[in-house]
Amino acid sequence: MRKQFITDALTSAAILAAMFLLIWFVTAMSLRPVAAITRQAAHIGARNLDDRIPIAGAADELDELAKVLNAMLDRLADSMRRTAEFSADVAHQLRPPLTRVRARLDLLLRGEIPASLRGEIEALGEEVVRLSRLCGHLLLLGRLELPGGEAHLLGERIDLKEVAEELVEQCSPMAHERGLALKIGAPVPAHVRGNRVLLVEALLNLIDNAVRWTPSGGTIRVSVDSNGREAVLSVADSGPGIPEAERERIFQPFYRMGETAVTHTSAGSGLGLAIVRAIARTHGGRVELLSSAGPGAEFRVVFPAFPAD
Repeated sequence: MRKQFITDALTSAAILAAMFLLIWFVTAMSLRPVAAITRQAAHIGARNLDDRIPIAGAADELDELAKVLNAMLDRLADSMRRTAEFSADVAHQLRPPLTRVRARLDLLLRGEIPASLRGEIEALGEEVVRLSRLCGHLLLLGRLELPGGEAHLLGERIDLKEVAEELVEQCSPMAHERGLALKIGAPVPAHVRGNRVLLVEALLNLIDNAVRWTPSGGTIRVSVDSNGREAVLSVADSGPGIPEAERERIFQPFYRMGETAVTHTSAGSGLGLAIVRAIARTHGGRVELLSSAGPGAEFRVVFPAFPAD
């Protein structure tokens, strides 16, 4: 009797184990498409909105879910494209009239006008220049934020060392006028696949940002490095540093550190760092900010390195 009981118990345990294994296998197989959808959905972001969730073709509820999610991504991509195109179109339309206004102001300044009026016209001219520069930045940012951005222009092999040395030489007089030392630290050969105009724009924005925030007597150092896999372009300054709470917000368009609202001054458009990040992403790279609790900050733009000759 006892032997029969043990045999029945072992048989029941084996059946239960087999049932649990079968249930686990069936559940795992049924959830595999859900896991695939989850992974793909988590991978899709602002820079790859053209990617879509694969449809298995089983004509079941999961295929319907994938279709709904893909339709939502279509609408989101279209909305982002329209927004970026609108910003670029507005900036494009504003540039010609601003150019005409600047030309008329220059003509007025060449004539005989009272000194007090001349000062006001010169101030207006400076504001028009600032607005024209803002339109140019908006136009560039709008193009970069479009799905695909300027990726079709990234066909050059760029020497970052050459770009850095050239811009440091060009910007040194501007830094000197502000009482700053602009230096380049022993750059190493580093090449990337990209667009020279965009890379120059990114470095100019970083240098300009450092010049505006570093007090007189400070130092700005530009450097280039490479480890074979990545090429790094960095700009470090001896300015006041960046509070931790603002280290992500400074990359937002029109945000200026220490301000809670957009103000219109000649200090900058608030688009420089947003453009740097957009250019880095267009090149398949990223921007890193190194800033401790004390003074000084370093912006590092990291790109995939182009193989050496």
